[in-house]
Amino acid sequence: RSSAASDVYKRQYQRRVRDLSSHTKALMSTPSPASQKEETSFVDNVEEWVNKTEGGAEGLLRKLQENYNRYRFLEANLTQRKASLKEKIPDHEQTLDMITVLKSKKDSELNTHFELANCVHAHAVIENPTSVGLWLGANVMLECDFDEATNIVTKTLTNQKNNLVEVEKDLEFIKEQMTITEVNMARVYNFDVKQRRNKRAN
Repeated sequence: RSSAASDVYKRQYQRRVRDLSSHTKALMSTPSPASQKEETSFVDNVEEWVNKTEGGAEGLLRKLQENYNRYRFLEANLTQRKASLKEKIPDHEQTLDMITVLKSKKDSELNTHFELANCVHAHAVIENPTSVGLWLGANVMLECDFDEATNIVTKTLTNQKNNLVEVEKDLEFIKEQMTITEVNMARVYNFDVKQRRNKRAN
């Protein structure tokens, strides 16, 4: 039954790996300075696992710790990316709303205020607006008509929302792997302690 459970878990793991975003796959495939990444799975027979590992329990614990550190790096990277997406999505939603407002005023005047500096605004009147400027980053602005701007921002917003869903799934997967690794480390450590006690007793 243990073998069957391991096979089921392995298939589930492989399926979830295939579903990971390309961003997370790229991070996971990058070798660490110490070792290549190893897939994490729950091991039923700790003694067999230790005996077939070079360096015994100490070597196995060292490898598990390296994998755990890698997962922590992935978790930090994905958490930062999630926060960035959550910050950008509302900005793009506001941009889309502003484009809609400007488009509705293209045959009239729009009274508004614009920011000169932090907490300093000036009054402005926009007459017959026909285009909008989109900041692309690196001090670059693109001027385009309302329809084109709407398409650009909508596509960007859709991509960001899809990326956020992927990142959240990847985070869940990474946290699961960290938990499994922690359990494996504890089981190997306890096995090693038990073996040392038996040797001293003999």
